[in-house]
Amino acid sequence: MTGLRLKQKNFIAGQWCDSESQRRFDVRNPADWEEVLHSYPKSTTKDTDRAIESAAQGYRSWKNVPIAERAAIFRRVAELIRAHSVQLAKIITAENGKLLSESYAEIDSTLHEMEFQVGEGLRQFGVA
Repeated sequence: MTGLRLKQKNFIAGQWCDSESQRRFDVRNPADWEEVLHSYPKSTTKDTDRAIESAAQGYRSWKNVPIAERAAIFRRVAELIRAHSVQLAKIITAENGKLLSESYAEIDSTLHEMEFQVGEGLRQFGVA
């Protein structure tokens, strides 16, 4: 398996929670359909609505965080992705059937895009 244990719950309003349906769905290894890699909550429309409302509330606070502080948060996330890139690549490969090299390339692409977007955020053009 991947060596990285994932929280197998929804994250809504700062809390890990199951779906209101209490139902789950399995993610299987595409190379060995008998192997269940993970089991996740089968979310409902109500779960989705709660998540969207929570995100909207979070945005109202987040938009007031100074840009330099937001950049530091995203840089920290990038550090964590780099620190766990081996485990993340194994998860991507196991779940999608990609070559491991493709999974590493996907992680690299994600990190480059994050760095670019952080840089763009730090440049203030005065355009809304």
